[in-house]
Amino acid sequence: SIFYNWGAALLDIGKLKKDPALFQEAITILQKGVFLDGASYNLACGYALLNDKPNALPTLENSLKKNEITAAYVLTDEDWKEFWQDKTFIELTQKYMTPK
Repeated sequence: SIFYNWGAALLDIGKLKKDPALFQEAITILQKGVFLDGASYNLACGYALLNDKPNALPTLENSLKKNEITAAYVLTDEDWKEFWQDKTFIELTQKYMTPK
C-alpha cells in the first residue's frame, strides 16, 4: 500500500540521518496503513528503531503470525539489533522459527 511504502521510505531516510523524529513520522504513516489492513512489519521496525519494546514486540508478533516476514529474516534485520540479546525477543523469534 502507499502508506507501507511511504513509511518504509521514511524509516530508511531516518536511518541514514539517524533522526528519531523521522522514525516517529514513519510510525504515524505506517499505523494508517495497518489500520487499512496493511502489513505491520515496517511499523514493528519503526518501534524497534525507537527502542519501544512495548509496541515493537507485539507488532512484530502480529507480523510473524500473518507470515509477512520470517523469524529468520528478523534475526538478520539491523533494525532489531538493539533487541538481539533481549530474552523476550529471542523467545518470540524462536516461537516462529521454521523447523529445518
